[in-house]
Amino acid sequence: MLTTSFSIMDPSKLEITHLATDRSNWASYQDKLHIILKMRRWQEHLTSDMVTQGYQDHSDVNGLKPPMQWEDDNKAVKSILMSSIPKEFFNRIKGGANAKAWWDKLKLTCEGKS
Repeated sequence: MLTTSFSIMDPSKLEITHLATDRSNWASYQDKLHIILKMRRWQEHLTSDMVTQGYQDHSDVNGLKPPMQWEDDNKAVKSILMSSIPKEFFNRIKGGANAKAWWDKLKLTCEGKS
């Protein structure tokens, strides 16, 4: 089983399992992805396509206002998805405007297939 390394502070260093082309590991891929996103407090990017109250409640971080933080984190979640799915799935989801749209399309492709 392939994995990509990502770190807690740098999404390119967390270890995440790759989704199998035959979707046979969909259930475990999904569970592991949710855990990793929760570790970074990014799980809201799979359920909301706009800045959530959780982001609005935080003050500026390193000069970034909450909407800018949301945008940067959304890109990081998309990067994790892009790095951990087969090219054929990426080609199906890449037109989505945000991580939630990507996730929704990926779920439609994979649900009930594991």
